[in-house]
Amino acid sequence: MNKVFSSLLLSFALGVGCAGAQAGDEAAAPTDRYLSLEPDLVVNLSGEDGMPHYLKAGVQLYVRTAADASVVETHMPLIRDRLIHYLGGRDVDVVSDVAQREDLRLSALEMLQRVLLKQVGSVTLAGLYFDDFITQ
Repeated sequence: MNKVFSSLLLSFALGVGCAGAQAGDEAAAPTDRYLSLEPDLVVNLSGEDGMPHYLKAGVQLYVRTAADASVVETHMPLIRDRLIHYLGGRDVDVVSDVAQREDLRLSALEMLQRVLLKQVGSVTLAGLYFDDFITQ
């Protein structure tokens, strides 16, 4: 009986040790996720017709780890400011073109990666996506 109890106790101890190791592994594991830039961006656009034009853009920021998510959330006001300056004043015909919009998305991502690299010393942003893009 004592031998059975010892075996059960050893099994339990090993199980708890493995569970602790798994919890540590989960903390270090990637946590791919998207962070919403709230509220949506609204900027003025320029146009040849002299009429006021606007862009409303919903932005999702993609990060790979919980640490990166924390950095991006901390610097969300900076990210928002840089995107407003980057997108504002663009020609309405340029942002309305699908191919040029993709170029704009990629160049905005690169710009934000440079800004965050300068600010925090690492590239924490892995992606930028528009989930809403309306021009008027």
